[in-house]
Amino acid sequence: MAHCSILMGQLLQLIPRHVFDHLADRLGWKGLVRQAPPPLPARMRELVSLLYKSCCDGITGKSFFGAPPLEDILSELGKTL
Repeated sequence: MAHCSILMGQLLQLIPRHVFDHLADRLGWKGLVRQAPPPLPARMRELVSLLYKSCCDGITGKSFFGAPPLEDILSELGKTL
C-alpha cells in the first residue's frame, strides 16, 4: 500500500494537484468504483490523526497538539499494517 502513496507523491511533483483533480474528475473515476472502501480500524484512524498533529508540532516548533514524536507514531502504525 505504501507504494501507492509514493507513486502519487511522485505524480503530483510532475502535475499540479488542481490539474490532476480536474483530469480525474473528467474521467469519471468515481462511477467506476463499485463499493466503498472498508472503514479503517479505530486505532489506525487515531494514529493517522496523530501523524498530522505531530507533523504540525514538528514543523512549527510549537506544541499545538502535544502529539507524541513522529517516530513513535510511525513505529506503531508500521506494526498495525
